[in-house]
Amino acid sequence: LVNNAWGGNEQEIKRLRQMVDDRRRAEQEKREIEALTARIDKQNAELDEQRRQVQAELSKAQPALEAARVAVSAVDRKYLDELKALSSPPDGVRRTMECVLYVVYQKKFRDWAAVRREIPQHFIVDVINFNLEKYTPKLRKYIQDNYLKDDKFNEKVINKSSKAAGPLVAWVRALSEYAAVQERTQPLRAKVLELEKASAKLAAEYGKLQQSITALEDSIAGYKTAYSHLFTESRMIKSAPFWELPIQHWEDMFAAGVRASLLSSQYAVPIMLRQRSGLIVNTSFYDRGRYAGHLFYDLAKNALNRLAFGMAQDLRAYGVTAVSLVPGFLRTELVLQALQIQE
Repeated sequence: LVNNAWGGNEQEIKRLRQMVDDRRRAEQEKREIEALTARIDKQNAELDEQRRQVQAELSKAQPALEAARVAVSAVDRKYLDELKALSSPPDGVRRTMECVLYVVYQKKFRDWAAVRREIPQHFIVDVINFNLEKYTPKLRKYIQDNYLKDDKFNEKVINKSSKAAGPLVAWVRALSEYAAVQERTQPLRAKVLELEKASAKLAAEYGKLQQSITALEDSIAGYKTAYSHLFTESRMIKSAPFWELPIQHWEDMFAAGVRASLLSSQYAVPIMLRQRSGLIVNTSFYDRGRYAGHLFYDLAKNALNRLAFGMAQDLRAYGVTAVSLVPGFLRTELVLQALQIQE
């Protein structure tokens, strides 16, 4: 058992302990943030790879879809009017318009007359601005089974009959190919979304840890300053004669030194007695019987030395040793700071 009987007042002790606790927490959180940084880097690397794979797949079909949109936007209005004017168009043209109207407006038509009526003035604009999310897997399968499987349902064949219908066929095929790629990459895109959420969560944790570390470092700096002032005050108090000091100074010194050492020893001794061995060490101050420079300090340290001597007498028969250890003036960061010296 080591009783470190430091002669500081209670306020000094509390600040010192809080500073040590904060420093430990700061060191722990710095280790956590290092581990978190590694996790973030690993997850971001995985996220970039998943994004690259998705983009690589989509880039194969996207240029064709964009080209088809451009071709549809270039369709002259007169060609669409000519198409609508046909009373009995070629089968390929009729089926093209049925297909496109079903895709864009989600409506099925049984005859050409209904198709002609439903082609609005803004038809081309609607095709160009079609929302890809509306092209569901179910709709794509229907278009694939009922139109795209037909070899005659292609741009070159139908463009001979109608310069408006030909580009629309190319658009439907490009749209289906792009949608098929999206379906294939859905697991990848879901993984990307999941990774993005996880990365955002890790980033938030990182930010909180950084804030916590900053707050702890500010707290430590504040405690160092406050402790330095208290330490200096303590030195000034000790330089005053005992009759000018409040009795609280002695009570604080006695509580932190003699009382604390006696209580801890009282609790530890029964354990040592059961095993018939033990060592109690009181850290103290001693200068070969000379006066320590201040009455309160001298009393506290001599009481600790007498405490060790008395316990040694009482415990000798039980195989328990009690000593008073005098380490001398200790070189610590706080002491150096308080004394404003470097070495």
